[in-house]
Amino acid sequence: MATRYRSITGFLGGIFLLAAGTSAAGPISVSYSAPGVETPTTSAVCGATAGCTVGYETFSYAPVGSNASYTSNFSSGTGTASAYTGVYSPIQVNAADQYGGAGGNGNYDVVFGASNSLTITNNTTGGGVNYFGLWISAADAGNELQFFDSSNNLIFTYTAQDMINALGSCANGNAGNAYCGNPSDYYADSGELFAFVNFIDPVGTFSKIVFTQNGGGGFESDNQAVAYNSALSAIPEPASLTLMGAGLVGLLLARRRSRAGRF
Repeated sequence: MATRYRSITGFLGGIFLLAAGTSAAGPISVSYSAPGVETPTTSAVCGATAGCTVGYETFSYAPVGSNASYTSNFSSGTGTASAYTGVYSPIQVNAADQYGGAGGNGNYDVVFGASNSLTITNNTTGGGVNYFGLWISAADAGNELQFFDSSNNLIFTYTAQDMINALGSCANGNAGNAYCGNPSDYYADSGELFAFVNFIDPVGTFSKIVFTQNGGGGFESDNQAVAYNSALSAIPEPASLTLMGAGLVGLLLARRRSRAGRF
């Protein structure tokens, strides 16, 4: 069973561009795209899985300012609906500046001293998704993401400290860490991290994400991406693998006892 489990781990690790070490806490695995990357990579997320597509929200079509809600079709900036729908409630959208806006233009999502939620629907399956990615810009200490399943159970929490633990601090600016500073604005704000972060649930799906800014500062992000890769959900949990192994061992022992009883 150990060999089988290692092969599954290798499969999952190959899905993302792992510029930094991955970490896993609970059911969600986290990885980071290379410094300067601001958009998801479909091949890295979907691999060869038929029917798997990635859609992402650029906020280019979202009205600037505060709104009670905003419905996204994750059109990746094309205006053509994807296989997913998301409802942001509430939402604050700002025009690109040194703190956010992938590519240095368009708009970005920001949370100030509160929590905003994103409810996601996979229009093909009617369920949730198992991939979420976003370009976190000008990361502040109070940034927090929480992932919930379809029954509204909290399954994973990610904080700015997790990001610092994985990518390092910006004590020495961009000269000391390639993730520091806005790559779309000549590395302005070099005292804060900018990175595309990938989240995957290898054993299930999630349907809601809550963005929270605890305390001062803001939680800025852009190019929020969603996908459902059916090949991932087909992989059994490690606990299931353990039970399977125990069952096989039990069957083998039973067969041995049966053979011994014949003599």
